[in-house]
Amino acid sequence: VGSEMCIRDSGVRFARQTPVKGLYEVILGTGVSFVYVDEEVLQKTTLTGENDPQKPELFRYWLFGGVMFDMVEKKELTKDLKTLAQMIDVKVLPIKNAIVREKGDAQNTLYVFTDPLCPYCAKLEETLATLDNVRIYTFLTPLVTLHPTAREVSAQIWCATNPSQALEDVMVKKLSLEQTPAQCESPVLANEKLMQTLAIKGTPTIFFADGRRATGALTREQLIDGMKEALETQKLTQKLTNTPLVKN
Repeated sequence: VGSEMCIRDSGVRFARQTPVKGLYEVILGTGVSFVYVDEEVLQKTTLTGENDPQKPELFRYWLFGGVMFDMVEKKELTKDLKTLAQMIDVKVLPIKNAIVREKGDAQNTLYVFTDPLCPYCAKLEETLATLDNVRIYTFLTPLVTLHPTAREVSAQIWCATNPSQALEDVMVKKLSLEQTPAQCESPVLANEKLMQTLAIKGTPTIFFADGRRATGALTREQLIDGMKEALETQKLTQKLTNTPLVKN
């Protein structure tokens, strides 16, 4: 009960009790923190709402960040919650703002946030080109502080007659697009805001179909393993909830 009453207006998304009495692990934003709740105080306290003046006293002691480790079992207790903290609900992603590519029967899905002038993104694109049976949603998210012209290049790719081909030309074939301003309205600025909402710190960032997050130029093996795990997670979810797999 106490864990569910943690300070929600601080961005707490999930909470669970640790092996230490009164100490809770919480997902705060996209990270894991800890809050101590005095059980005796909790039993005597009735909160009336989000702005109850008793809340600061009840949830007084916080540790932001950190790892809990069991020295007897020799395992990190925070690991799974850190993974959960980085996950998202991919069903809410605005896929209308993404370039869509399909290969084979597309039983796997990847959501990629990329900067067309980022060298690590280019390396990932080369690897993505080797995959089969996958649907890839690419959100153009330029990091203009690092690549000042990336926003215009992103818009040019989006406005091209064949955006998928333009993306490959720029990122894989290293070709330059015509030096003319983009001639359509692009979702690039909206994608940049989305990037902030999802707390994406850099590119490339990949989300698998189960919402797990990965960053950097993953290898082909890492991508395949991630897609297999996501597919198994979806099958388990379907079995537990008796709902069909979500396909965008």
